[in-house]
Amino acid sequence: MKHERLESFEKAVSVSIRVGLHSFEVFLSRDKYRAASRIFLIFVLCLGILFFQVQQTKGITSLAMQKQSMEQTAELVVQYEEQMALLKQQNELLLKFKEEQMKEINAKLAAVVDTAASTLKKPALKTLISSTSTVAYRGDSDVETEIQALEAKIDKVQSTLEKYKDALDTFPDKWPTYGNISSYFGWRRWSSGWVDFHTGLDVSNGCGTPIYAAGKGTVTFAGRNGLYGLMIEIRHGNGYTTRYGHLSKILVKVGDTVMKGDQIGVMGSTGFSTGCHLHFEVYINGSVVDPLKVLR
Repeated sequence: MKHERLESFEKAVSVSIRVGLHSFEVFLSRDKYRAASRIFLIFVLCLGILFFQVQQTKGITSLAMQKQSMEQTAELVVQYEEQMALLKQQNELLLKFKEEQMKEINAKLAAVVDTAASTLKKPALKTLISSTSTVAYRGDSDVETEIQALEAKIDKVQSTLEKYKDALDTFPDKWPTYGNISSYFGWRRWSSGWVDFHTGLDVSNGCGTPIYAAGKGTVTFAGRNGLYGLMIEIRHGNGYTTRYGHLSKILVKVGDTVMKGDQIGVMGSTGFSTGCHLHFEVYINGSVVDPLKVLR
C-alpha cells in the first residue's frame, strides 16, 4: 500500500501558486499537467493572434485615412499646377504689355526730344532727356507694381505646390521592382503543411534585377538582418517605413537620403529564401500593412 502511494506521488507534478503573502501548492498528474500546459499555450497563442489582428486593423484604418489624404493632396497639386500656369500666363501678358508701353512711350519721347533738339539746335539734349525720363517712368508704373504683386503670389503658390509635391514624393506607392508576385500578404500554407503569416509581398525575378525606393526617405538600416538576409529599411516620414529583403547587393548606406525611384539594391536570394525574389514590407506607425493597399 505504501509503495503504491509513493509511485502515485512520483507521477504527480507539483505547481506552486503565490498570491500576495499566501502560497498554494497543487499536485497534478502528469497527464493533467500536460493538458493544462497545452490549454495555456493555446490561450497565449490566441491572445497573440488577437493582439496582432487588432494592431493590423488599426494599421489598415490609418492607412485608409492616409491614402485618402494622399489622393486629396494629389488633387490639390493638380489645382495648384493649373493656378501656377494661369499666373505665369498673366505674368507674361503683363510683361509683354509693359514692354509695349515702354516702346510706345520711348517712341513718343524720342519724337518730342528730336523736335526740341532740332528747334534748340542742342543735340546733347536728346541723351539727357532719354536717360532721366526712362527712370521716372519705371518708378511710377502701375504695371510694374502689379507685376511685383503677381510675382509674390507666384512665389507663394510655388512654395505651397512644392510642399504638396514633397508629401506625394515621400508616400511609398511606387513598385520597388518588377516581376511576378510569388507570395501575397497574409496567412499562407507551405507544401510541407506548415502555416505562417507572411508580413510582406514577394516579387520574383532573376537575380540582379534592380530594386528601387518606393518613396523618398532616409535609409535607417542597410546590412544583413537574420532571415531577411541583406536588407534595407527606409523611413519616409508621416509614419511610413518600408523594408526590402533578400537582396544580393546593397547600393546605399545608413543616413542616405533617397528619392522615389532611386535604385537602392539588387535582387537576390540571401537569408531564408527559396529563390531570387524581393520581400517588400510596409509599416505605418509601427504596424505592418498589406503593401498592395499602398502601391499604385
